[in-house]
Amino acid sequence: MGTYDYSYELTDEQLIRYRDLPAEAKLRWLEEARLFTLAAREGTRTYFKDGQPDRVTSGEDC
Repeated sequence: MGTYDYSYELTDEQLIRYRDLPAEAKLRWLEEARLFTLAAREGTRTYFKDGQPDRVTSGEDC
């Protein structure tokens, strides 16, 4: 698996909302996040240099 330059931060309010969700809703959220990351890995990637597209690769190339 390749490396990805991506990060995401949660606010305290988001963490509190997640904490208060029922278990079924947490599992649904986790499944949706898993499917999203799988789709992102399989999709095409555009690499930028100086604000312009430099090259495009498929998920299999990384």
